[in-house]
Amino acid sequence: MSTHVFDTVLGLREHLQFLRTCPGDDLRQLISNLRLYGRLPESFLNTLDEDDKILCYRAALICYSVTSATQVPREMQFKVVLASRHGEDCLVSAGTGSGKTLPIALNALLDDPDAGLISLVISPLKRLQVTQESDFNSRYGISAVVVNEDTPREDAWWSENIWNGKKGLGRARLLIVTVEQLFKSREGHYPRLALLVRNHWFQKHIVRVIVDEAHNIHTAGLSHYGLDAFRPAWGRLDELKTILPQSVHWAFLSATFPPHIRATVEKKLLQAGYTSIHVTSNRPNTVYATHEVLNSIEDFQNYECFLACPFSLVSQPRVLIFVDKKELACRIAAHLDSCLPSEYRDKGIVRHYHSQMSQKYLELAHGSFTTPTGNCRILVATSGQSVGVDFPDVKVVCTVGLPGSMVDVLQRGGRALRNSDEDALFVIFYEPWVHEVSLDEYNEGDLCDPDRPRGPLKSSSQRRERAPFSCLKLVKSTACLRAEFSSYLGDNSAAALGHTTAHCCNATGCHGGRFTLQDLLPGKIAVAPPPSPDVQRPKRPHNIYRPTQERPLLEYRLIEWLTREHLEDPFRSVRPPDLILSATQRAALIRANPAEIKSAQDITALLQESSEWSTEWSSKIFEVISKFTVEYAGQSTTQRKRKRK
Repeated sequence: MSTHVFDTVLGLREHLQFLRTCPGDDLRQLISNLRLYGRLPESFLNTLDEDDKILCYRAALICYSVTSATQVPREMQFKVVLASRHGEDCLVSAGTGSGKTLPIALNALLDDPDAGLISLVISPLKRLQVTQESDFNSRYGISAVVVNEDTPREDAWWSENIWNGKKGLGRARLLIVTVEQLFKSREGHYPRLALLVRNHWFQKHIVRVIVDEAHNIHTAGLSHYGLDAFRPAWGRLDELKTILPQSVHWAFLSATFPPHIRATVEKKLLQAGYTSIHVTSNRPNTVYATHEVLNSIEDFQNYECFLACPFSLVSQPRVLIFVDKKELACRIAAHLDSCLPSEYRDKGIVRHYHSQMSQKYLELAHGSFTTPTGNCRILVATSGQSVGVDFPDVKVVCTVGLPGSMVDVLQRGGRALRNSDEDALFVIFYEPWVHEVSLDEYNEGDLCDPDRPRGPLKSSSQRRERAPFSCLKLVKSTACLRAEFSSYLGDNSAAALGHTTAHCCNATGCHGGRFTLQDLLPGKIAVAPPPSPDVQRPKRPHNIYRPTQERPLLEYRLIEWLTREHLEDPFRSVRPPDLILSATQRAALIRANPAEIKSAQDITALLQESSEWSTEWSSKIFEVISKFTVEYAGQSTTQRKRKRK
């Protein structure tokens, strides 16, 4: 028997097969020779019977081998492996960065490679799928492929990688899939993988299904508060479980399983006797804070506090800003870029990220922000970056406004310094109107749902109407924010309230150390200038706007101009029309008093845009508006009515 984990005679494949089958005494000898006992959770292992302990030793040595002696499993990861090897379903509630991917890899590595067994990993987002595919292939040596709407449709690819009806399985042993690929589409067509999982012969090879970010079963898969389900296929996984053989065991993983979401997963997909595994979602290295912004979240000076002052690349930490609207992400990024010293502008120091950007741009932005050599220091993103994606050194995370649920808040906060013991900051920006809304108004609907709004919602409902009880309670509370999070999650573990930071949070009722948010930010927080006590404020003048009957016609002219400009834009593949003129900006222009738009500079000021944007677009927009105003004034009443019709 070799006494070194990297045998110079055996190849890695043969070495792993040896570890899968060798006697327990050989495993103990290897662990002793490699001095792994001190790195393993011995207090947990000593509670196991002999067979389970040997299985954990096998998993530990396989992990140690494929990761080049850098990694050994922790207690939670061993528990997931044991549940799978015992054929049990399990629910894993474990915080971001706790290592939920490793047991997926270990179970695949423990399988006999010649037995023809495959695992399905249901993963919510393309960016997360790409990351997982890279980890499984390059880090753990597992043949994994992604199956989503972008997957090649050629028969040759499917035969080589997944299934050849005559020869059986392809090379892949782990399929990372979007849930929509498992069910009939809205148009009534079955995707190719959906047909395969209903194929009796293919089903025989499926040994396990892992549902990553399983809170989506409730949050995305069900209708809520009068709104249709965001991704209804997530709510149909119970159908898939009925279709697959009972021998297939399931694992449900998430950092956010509050009681009401856990109840949904249990009711739809878990039977009595499943294994429950819990690791706190508390981030002890993160300081939590809330902050009331100046005026509104669309006042861009609120975000200048994330820029180092004075600015330099060395002093600028990596900052991740989450917003819920793509056009707001674009405008915040453009404003922050315009605030940089001239030599740093348009260099990718600040970038935006949302799903309607080209795939090439998204890969560039993500790589520039996450790789050590990337020059992006501030990324303004929508929710596509808030789930599961690993950011190695994000020092500050901000969520802008109140998201639709506390799940979104916790998922976003979990992106801060996931794999580091350094201190991080997670801050929630909220608007002044929260003081006008009472928690007593949340008395409709399911009162056991902490994420309920005040009443039924429509697709057109505004931010104030959508604000959930849980988030409003959080920002209005004087109690410890960490305690509020643990209460929402139903986390009563000893680690739920611990912190390694000098301060816990900035809630007035928290005893974890008082501090001001300004102390933890690289730039200055925006504050309103104090009113002069000696000067009486003039009465606010009555606002004058463009007559309502003119607005549809002007909007038509602006859309017509925007369409033409975007078609001629050489950067249209990476610059959507919203970056030239968003719907919000268009609404402001058609509403504005014509007498107050006397120059291109007036348009720039009205839209609070950067000088770079002004140079390229303001004169053209001014020309459209001026021409319209002159033409409209010269038309007769009959002509105007005909135009409106």
